[in-house]
Amino acid sequence: MLTRQRVLVYGCDDDIRSDLIHQLNQEGFVADIAENEQDVRYSLNRQHYDAITVCTRRGDAPPVEWLDDPVSGHREPLPVFMIPSESIEGRQADAPPPPLTMGDGSRPRILHVEDNPVMAGMVASTLRDCARIINAKSLAQAHDCLQQSDFDLVILDMTLPDGSGLDLLHDLQHEHAGLPVVIHATWEITDRADNLRAVLNKSYTTPDTLRLTVERVLH
Repeated sequence: MLTRQRVLVYGCDDDIRSDLIHQLNQEGFVADIAENEQDVRYSLNRQHYDAITVCTRRGDAPPVEWLDDPVSGHREPLPVFMIPSESIEGRQADAPPPPLTMGDGSRPRILHVEDNPVMAGMVASTLRDCARIINAKSLAQAHDCLQQSDFDLVILDMTLPDGSGLDLLHDLQHEHAGLPVVIHATWEITDRADNLRAVLNKSYTTPDTLRLTVERVLH
């Protein structure tokens, strides 16, 4: 039996939280609510979570300073999604965004190298209407995918089970020089490569920012 990934939802009012939880449930996640920072700390110390979503109003400062505190059961950095409430309100009634197309009219193929299933699922949900997303959970899987298929973009995490994403970034620069890369990680990098197009911090990148970045790189 597969274990459903668990997400902690914090911030915003009841109606918007309900919409977000509905969307997460539709994607196959289990979602719990934290009403305040005390609830967040209590929940994180009692239950293992795969990610946190922090819903904010436009102009609000991201309330994530407490995520740097040590939390039992979460020794590795916990992925955080900053989600503007404006991106949730009315989304059910909105038409899906138009798909991206490449020069030959085909939908772009994106290789997402990410071992966290919640992060992979949320990125796939964000981009699925505009591109085809293939997930690789390790450097080895990423190399296999690149040998078997052509891709238009790589979205790359840095911390992977079998090494650093920087190793793959450098390999891509030599073996797939024309393939653009977007770093999507929890920490900044100082390395630069000719094929690196953008660096996004997972903790502060909204779904809209991710999509706009992908659109800009592919166009």
